[in-house]
Amino acid sequence: MYTQEISRERKACFLFLLDQSFSMEEMLGNSERKKCDELVTAINAWLQNMTIRASGDTGIKDWMDVAVLGYRTDQQSNTIIESALQGPLAGQTLVSITEIGNHPARIDQVTQYIPDEETGEMLEIPAEMPVWVNAKAEGGTPMCHCLHYAFQLLEYWINGHKSSFPPIVINITDGESQDGDPIAYSDAIQSLATDDGNVLFFNCHLSTTAADALPPQPNR
Repeated sequence: MYTQEISRERKACFLFLLDQSFSMEEMLGNSERKKCDELVTAINAWLQNMTIRASGDTGIKDWMDVAVLGYRTDQQSNTIIESALQGPLAGQTLVSITEIGNHPARIDQVTQYIPDEETGEMLEIPAEMPVWVNAKAEGGTPMCHCLHYAFQLLEYWINGHKSSFPPIVINITDGESQDGDPIAYSDAIQSLATDDGNVLFFNCHLSTTAADALPPQPNR
């Protein structure tokens, strides 16, 4: 049971691991967009929402540290694990949510689709979307190397935040690890813990296969 509240004194830590291998150029199932494009749309929206949740009357509160790591190989099969953040935060690994909110790489003009409550039709609403991460797809999938790097990063963070809510890791990938079995590495990450409990690890799989729609759920 996790009980520790997130605050300035007891910060949270979110670690996003992004598969940037060449297969991310493929189309996502049930979509007309590439997996790499859907990925960056999701991660940029996630960072924006985290910034909003941390905002108050005095600005963006320093409630959490965030790392966004991309992993792939180059044309010579060399492993690349680096910060996926662009703009003023390029090359930085763990940054505060305050830095995230104050330093996007750019602001894009986008169209949001919102259902009309009266008619049910979708309305097109112009909006501004801050961007921190760009799409990238090349090489292979060195997942084990990335998880090992993540372990070291989280171990360092936990040593300075033993009383905090445990870090949350989200690995977003479209395929199998190409440098070994990642289970042992993910288990090692989940063995790390603060005084409040063990690290939480989630794996999100992006597939080219179109999934069946979920059946309607009964009202409760």
